[in-house]
Formats: sequence, C-alpha cells, structure tokens
Amino acid sequence: MGGKSVRAARSRLRMPVELLEKTRLLFLALMLGSGTVLLGQFVISDRPVVDRIGDASVVGVLLAVWIWTYRRRAYPRLVDPLVAAGLVLLAVSFGNVEPILGLFLSIMFRGLYGSTPQVAVTAVFYVAAMLAAYLLGGTTHALSGHEWLVSFVSLAPVVPAMAMVGRFLKRTIESETRLEEQMRRSEDRFRSLVHNSSDVIIILDARDRIEYHTPSTERLLGYAASELVGRPLALLLHPEDRTDVEAFLRSAVSVDAASMEWRLLHADGRWLYVEALSNGLLEAGAHAGLVLTMRNVTERRALETRLTHQAVHDALTDLPNRVLFNRRIAELLARTADGPGCVGVLFIDLDDFKLVNDTLGHAVGDHLIVAVAARISATLRAGDLAARLGGDEFAVLAMLRSSAESELLAARLTAAFEAPFDIAGNVLAVRASIGVATSGPDDDSPDAIMRNADMAMYSAKGHGKARFECYEADMGRTVRRRARIGGELAAALEHEQFVLHYQPIVALGTGETVGAEALVRWQHPTRGLVPPMEFIPAAEENGSIVPLGR
Repeated sequence: MGGKSVRAARSRLRMPVELLEKTRLLFLALMLGSGTVLLGQFVISDRPVVDRIGDASVVGVLLAVWIWTYRRRAYPRLVDPLVAAGLVLLAVSFGNVEPILGLFLSIMFRGLYGSTPQVAVTAVFYVAAMLAAYLLGGTTHALSGHEWLVSFVSLAPVVPAMAMVGRFLKRTIESETRLEEQMRRSEDRFRSLVHNSSDVIIILDARDRIEYHTPSTERLLGYAASELVGRPLALLLHPEDRTDVEAFLRSAVSVDAASMEWRLLHADGRWLYVEALSNGLLEAGAHAGLVLTMRNVTERRALETRLTHQAVHDALTDLPNRVLFNRRIAELLARTADGPGCVGVLFIDLDDFKLVNDTLGHAVGDHLIVAVAARISATLRAGDLAARLGGDEFAVLAMLRSSAESELLAARLTAAFEAPFDIAGNVLAVRASIGVATSGPDDDSPDAIMRNADMAMYSAKGHGKARFECYEADMGRTVRRRARIGGELAAALEHEQFVLHYQPIVALGTGETVGAEALVRWQHPTRGLVPPMEFIPAAEENGSIVPLGR
C-alpha cells in the first residue's frame, strides 16, 4: 500500500473524529444542561425516584468519562464511541422531557456522523426512526393515557440509535484494523528493504554522533553494531575530509537534501569512498539530527581516476602525453611570469629509430621505447617532468634558474644515451638528437616554446645527430627553408631536375685519369644549381633519397 493511499484512508477515517473533537465543548455544555434539567426533574417531578436517579447517573457517568478521556488524550477508538453513545442517551433523555429538543439533537448528530459515506445511510435511518418514535409516543399518550405504555414507546429511539452506534463502531474498528494491517505490512516490507539494502543508512544526533545504523553498515565497513552506536562520525572520516564534511553536515541541516563524497575508515584499515545523501531529521518542529544514506563508490572512483590518468598519459610508457605536458608548461609559465627563473623544454628524438622497427620488428621497438623512457626519467632531477609526445619523440620540462642550466641538463641526457640498450637479447646503440628552448619575453606560450625546441632538435639532426642544440632566432629560417626544399623534392624528381656531374679520379703517380665520381646536383628552375648539402638531408628525412639515388 502506497504512502499516499494510506494517508488518504486515514484522513477519511479520521474525519468524524476531527469533527467530534471540535464539538467536545458543545457536548460538555449539553451534558451540563441535561444534568440541570434532570436535577430539576429529580426535585419537582413526580416520576419514580429510581428513574430520576438513573437519568442523573447516566449523565454523571458520561460527563466523568468525557472529562477523563479528554484530559488523558485517550485513543479515539475509545473516546468516540462513548461520545456517540452520550449523544444518543442525551437525545433520549431530552426526548422524554421535550420531543422537539430530542429531535434537534438527533439532527445535529446526523450532521456530525453523516459526513462520512459509511454511516450516512444509518444516520438518516436513525433520524427518521427517532421522529417516528416521538410521534408514536405522543399519539399513544394522547389516546391511552397509560404512562407505562408511553415509557415503553419512548424506548423505541434507543433501538435504531444503538444499531447505528454498533454499525459505526464495527465499521470504524474494521477500517482501523485493515489500515493498521496494511501499514504493518508496508512497514515490514520497508524494514526488510532497509535491512537488506546494500546502501548504508545512518542517523546522526544533533552532535553528529551515530544514533542508529542499518545492518548493511557492518557489510560495508566491517564494524559490529555495538562498535559504532554512540561514536562521533568524525572518528571514521579521513583527516583530509573532516573539515569539508563538518561544513557539509552543518549546511545540510538547513536544506532538504544534499550530497557529497568522502572517505570512511574500514575496520581493516582501508579507506573507502562513499557517496552520502543527507536529509534533515525533524523532531518537534526542529532539526534534531541528520539521516545519511551512503553508498560505496570506491570502485567507481578508481575507474574514474584510471580513465582520467589514461586520458593524459601514454599507454606504453605511462609518461604524461602531449596534452598534460602542454598543461604543465602553461602552469610553469604562469608561475614564472612575475618571478625569477625560466621554463626550459628539451625536445628529444631518437636517431634512426625507424631502422630498429624495420629490422627487428615493432615489438622490439616498443620495448626500446619503454627502456628509453625509463633512462630519461632516471636522468632527470626531482621536479623535472618527462613526457612521450608520440612515436620516438620525448620531451622534458624543467624549472630553471637560468638558460645555461638547460644546457647542463641536455648534456646529461645526451651522455645517458651513450650506453647501449639490451632489448630481448639485442644490444642496440641508440642515440638521440635534443633541441633546447627556454621561455623569454617573446616565447611565453606552450606552443611557442615547443616549436622552438622542435626547431632546435631538427638543427641538431642536421648537424650530425647524437647531439643537442639550443634554439637560436635564425633556426627558424633554416628549418623553414629545409621544409620548403623537402616539399619541392617530389616535383623535382617528377620533372627530372636532378643532373649528374662527373668528377675525374686521377692517379697522382702517373697523372692518368683512372675513373670518375658521379655527383648529383639539383638544377632548380629559379634558384639555379642547388648544392647537395642543402637537399640531401631533406631527402633522407622524407624518404625521397631512394628514388633520387636510383
């Protein structure tokens, strides 16, 4: 049975009770008036003393019961039938004295109890029966003159009145019993759900001590019930979370619901992440504590942390990737914007790494990349950051006191590659070209510093590899020229712009020409004859050296 239907049923059932509660003072006044009338009858009436004492006793008992139940706030199931019976007897009592007054009370009684469908028909029947009884009594008295017959007929209203009261009581009790049984079953189901729920429900008192918790607390945290009740919640909180949780609990008192994640201490010493939802616990119109519903989210937090880590770290080496590396550059640049020192970036590219993949396979290449990452990390200082940007490209971020300090770091890294790598039984002599760039007034963005370090690395490769070079302003022009030449090589091969120059080989002893060396030259349509030192490195980098040699 839903909570809304239970409240609706209880509201319908309590309607007569509420009406009666509002008219208790009126009933008291009527009882006092009835007592006064009966007292006058007792003094001046010629009715038998036994009848008068009986009438007075009825009113006195009803008045005493009403006062007792009203002062003790007795259960309505006891009060309301007594009030109903009192109304009936009052109507009969007044009816013996004055039928019209009895009829008025009957109509009032019908108005009170007829407001609910379950007794409306009975109440109408009662009013009609009372009216018929009084008419019958008056007619009998007028025709016969026998008082015993009048007294007998005056009892006729009691029969329908008692029938109505009985039916009302039966239906009220049955409805109340059904409602209580439905509520008991609902409460049993709710208790079963709460006790067997995987979520933890904890009730805190006004001083944030644990007043109650569900059995699932033991399953979640490993504590027995006696170990937690009466203890402050703060004893279970992670020290780093206590201040925030205490502020959350204080603010949660003034809102309907709030949620937060924090860490709780397990009985075995582990820290568990829980998601807590708070609701105020109302008592006497004021917040007396909080109800906390908590769910274990440790695995979810671990998954979120793992996914976040994977998003900004290289899957093969677990080093930061380009996204995180650029973010760290921006943070260091902001830190050094108005202070001493500068930011240094070292761009590292392995020399001839493609040859390893082509000859030994990509599995060996991957193992080499992991070994290189470990060697770079071991060479750095505390606070320096290494990252893998992709392929065989690495980078190092360092906080420097001066630009000269970056050269010392680059020299250490270059020396670290002098020792060969042992990869799956293969001894590999792998070197690296390193480009160094530092922040300055014109290079105050991550992209600018990375671009400068990249150009310095290409300059190191162009000057023989296995070395480092620091960025200089004219490197940009050199790199751009080399990039332009590399782009034009394909068109030069297609249009056969390369020519051969033969240089004779002469025997010094005889002066005889014994052979000739064939030298390739690029007959550029606009720049004229381009020397090989300008286009050969570019041809080697973009792979066009093979068709050029052919």
